[in-house]
Amino acid sequence: MLVVCQLSMVRGQDSDCGDVCLDVYKPVCAQVDNDVATSKIFSNECFLKLYNCKNKSNYEAVFSGEC
Repeated sequence: MLVVCQLSMVRGQDSDCGDVCLDVYKPVCAQVDNDVATSKIFSNECFLKLYNCKNKSNYEAVFSGEC
């Protein structure tokens, strides 16, 4: 059995954030302070954490799936 994984390289200025997430679509709905108006969909948990780090944001996963 052959398994192929694709990595997405995400470049940014803050090298402390890392720059690699698996390109696996497991959507996560996230919000800031449980405010529905701030809802944002991330491809997966890794991209959520990477986004928060690079943008100094505070999104938190509220549930798996699209918002």
